[in-house]
Amino acid sequence: MTEAEQIVMDALTRAAASRGPCPSNVDLCSMLPGFAAPRAASDIVERLEARGLIIVERTRSSRRVMIVATGDSTSAHIRKDGVKSLYTLSGHVSEGCTLTEAARRMGISPQRASQLWRRILDVMGEQAR
Repeated sequence: MTEAEQIVMDALTRAAASRGPCPSNVDLCSMLPGFAAPRAASDIVERLEARGLIIVERTRSSRRVMIVATGDSTSAHIRKDGVKSLYTLSGHVSEGCTLTEAARRMGISPQRASQLWRRILDVMGEQAR
């Protein structure tokens, strides 16, 4: 295993052991000396997966990683760019708004509200229903 692979594996293992969120590619890349592009971290995660060390469950906006050796899994990582919108949308829906009404209140299209709601369901599963 390369040094970079070991750094990423250790970070994923720590996150999974604590049931914490899966580190983003940006977070992982910041741990790697000499790497600047987040794609490098993504490539390393893919190599670890190909070698059977981890199992990665991906959705459009998140990823959850299981460490094969321990069976521990991270919680899903939600990209930071959408957290405020997700929080706002979930608040409107919990108040009884339809997605269309929530979209109007937020100043976004109903299609965008539907996309955000699917992200919430992807990450939270049955808790969001």
